[in-house]
Amino acid sequence: MTAPVAPRPGSPLAQARERRQVLTPEGMPISFELASVGDRAGALILDLVIMIVALIVLAVLASLALGGRFASDSWLKPLIVVALFLIQNFYFAFFELRWQGWTPGKRIVGIRVIDARGGPLEPSAILARNLLRELELWMPLRFILGGRTLWPDAPGWAWL
Repeated sequence: MTAPVAPRPGSPLAQARERRQVLTPEGMPISFELASVGDRAGALILDLVIMIVALIVLAVLASLALGGRFASDSWLKPLIVVALFLIQNFYFAFFELRWQGWTPGKRIVGIRVIDARGGPLEPSAILARNLLRELELWMPLRFILGGRTLWPDAPGWAWL
């Protein structure tokens, strides 16, 4: 059995994977180029950097409001936890709703989210898409980055 051969870049088969054609209600075909995995990953990384910077700025400002100290008995830790929750759960939905499918990272990269007809997503689709982000992105990241904190007695095979 032979392995499948990837299409040559620029071939009709490769172009069919990179573009989608949508027929408007008026019968006019509109063609869209699909974002590559690299573009999507780049936009996500930019958005994550923006989220982290926003959280750090908020923590520094709150720390300065406390007199420049980060004491364990202060209200700064709960504030950061609440801010992290809000940023993590509403950043993507907020920008995709307000900017018609763009987040700052997607705008920088030059991609956006559209529906099957080529138009902007409806709010219900954006919210459903972002509710699934918890399972697709945040939960795996917690397990990968949390390490021994989340599962201290894990056997060696579990880390693979």
